[in-house]
Amino acid sequence: QAILAQVIFAQARPNADQRAVDMAMLRLLPLALLGPCSAQVAQKLVLSPRPKWPVRRGHLRHNWTFELRMAATPCKVGATDIACEAELMATPSLPMASLRPGPAYIVRAVGPTIEVCEIQPMGQAGSTFVSKIVCRVRAGGLYELRPLLMYESESEAFPAPPDCSTPCVCSDLELPGKGFADFAAPHARLAFLPGRWRWTRESAGGWEWASDSGTEPGRSKSLPSPGTCPRIHLVGDSHDRAAYDLLRANGFDVTYIGGIGVQQHWMLDMERIHLEATRGDCRRQAFRGGEGPGSLLRAAQDLPKLIPGLSKGDVVVLSAGSWDLRDMSVEHFARDLELLFSRAARYAGFVRLVFRLAPAYSYLRDDFLRGREMRTNQKLMAARDAVRRSLPAAMALWDSFAVTLPRFEESCDTHHFICAGKDLDKSRIGIADVSHFLGSVCDNRTAVAVKLGPQRGNGYV
Repeated sequence: QAILAQVIFAQARPNADQRAVDMAMLRLLPLALLGPCSAQVAQKLVLSPRPKWPVRRGHLRHNWTFELRMAATPCKVGATDIACEAELMATPSLPMASLRPGPAYIVRAVGPTIEVCEIQPMGQAGSTFVSKIVCRVRAGGLYELRPLLMYESESEAFPAPPDCSTPCVCSDLELPGKGFADFAAPHARLAFLPGRWRWTRESAGGWEWASDSGTEPGRSKSLPSPGTCPRIHLVGDSHDRAAYDLLRANGFDVTYIGGIGVQQHWMLDMERIHLEATRGDCRRQAFRGGEGPGSLLRAAQDLPKLIPGLSKGDVVVLSAGSWDLRDMSVEHFARDLELLFSRAARYAGFVRLVFRLAPAYSYLRDDFLRGREMRTNQKLMAARDAVRRSLPAAMALWDSFAVTLPRFEESCDTHHFICAGKDLDKSRIGIADVSHFLGSVCDNRTAVAVKLGPQRGNGYV
């Protein structure tokens, strides 16, 4: 029995001046009929994909051939989702041990919803790295499968000193003028799950954060009524300061205490660090570290002392941001988390404790520290898994990463998703994130239209 398949071939070559991503040639075989005897090609096109970011963001060091294979009916309906599968194969022109275990991708299915797909490395077939892609979509309809090449090796997606980091390649495996490979997900009745980005013509930009039932808070145009919410204390970095500005502007009872990581991660000599990184020297851990001022480890020692007027039933949000992962490995961060959670858990019977995961990283700030900038979304994803494993039952999770990752390129500045004093539409993703969190601590039955006020205090860093 013949199987209808969709195949993309892409050849990628490094740019001669080492500044741009030069994806030299793509061949699309959109309808390859795979029968028991031979394959018949219905159409063949030669095209070029485009870099996703400005040319200074990254470059390829090797020649690659990419191949995406998908069956004509790639989806299976389950109880809670529709699982759609594909295979992505990457073959370097010269086999090199340094490229193992293969390239790092972010793959999204974009259609009625935006879903970040699972990527399961399947090992090597000769010199070809094979990855299985599983997209768990929540609504039937036509989707584009959008593979984004992040790094030429998965190991480059997990940088930590003393090695310097590699700039993100950040290039779509796309067919300009023709779009991406697409697939049709069948319509099905599924159990309700939390929110996701859904396409709606009524929303600014077309996308709206909503649940399957359409009633869950998290909409990017409204917040739960402030009068239905407890007092909220945000302890964290500039992402939390931005959330504080938003909540203050909309009448919430909220306080903010600055923090810069589980450990204290304020760098002491930024200019020297930048210079060393440009010379390929990233050995120094040039932050104070430990339980210095601004560390969550110090904050969790005595929350009533840290937060004047702290009362029973208040909500305390602890957020490390991505400071720790900028400077160290996921494994080191996971060890620090266990100590933080053990300290904070003692207050669980007095206040409602929440740990906030950092929003996704937009890669628009990579040149700030050059090779010393070690944040990646792969590290943030692994850190989320570490948080879920060690988070005490008495602490809730605010998953900002899940809300922002599907649209991580759309930060309103270099890396924030709420920007006070700017166009409201540019902060819709961050507003949806905050509203999604408020839905877990406030009364969801009433809502108010959101507004942005001025930025309070110091700028976001």
